[in-house]
Amino acid sequence: MGVWVFDLNDGGDKQLKSENSRRVVPVHSTLLELGLLDFVKLRRKWSKRLFPEEERTEEGKFDAYGKRFASFRKKVGVVAEEGSMLDFHSFRHTVRTKLTEASIPENLIDDIVGHASTSSSIGRRVYTHTQLIPQKKEAIEKIAYDLDFGKLKPWDRCWFMRDFKQTGNLKA
Repeated sequence: MGVWVFDLNDGGDKQLKSENSRRVVPVHSTLLELGLLDFVKLRRKWSKRLFPEEERTEEGKFDAYGKRFASFRKKVGVVAEEGSMLDFHSFRHTVRTKLTEASIPENLIDDIVGHASTSSSIGRRVYTHTQLIPQKKEAIEKIAYDLDFGKLKPWDRCWFMRDFKQTGNLKA
């Protein structure tokens, strides 16, 4: 059986922050259970991109998405502690912390989150040509959150999917 992955690359009109951002990350089983593949299948009928309605700024950033997330986060009462930051990028920090707590090797964590590994030898960086998918999948599956995912709205009831089903196209 294969492993579903997110392929983060700069093909087409996509951009990466750095060369280390190019990576393949296995999809967590919880996302599969929540219907991610159905969502992707519906979106593929309209676009090659997963979230095509998200536009980049002149600097190539997705600021509008981050701002909407911050607004939603505050609306539902998820606030940062005094003196700390809590933004969309915080998910990356949380994943790194969870993987470290699960005793995942540093170089594998770096491969998953897209950071340059300081512990990677020249042989690993230059001569090893593997994406470590089975190892990454095992690591990803060790991440767990104490959340009730049953409260999430099913993919097909999200505003953009509802509009897509009614009109055949998406409106940003």
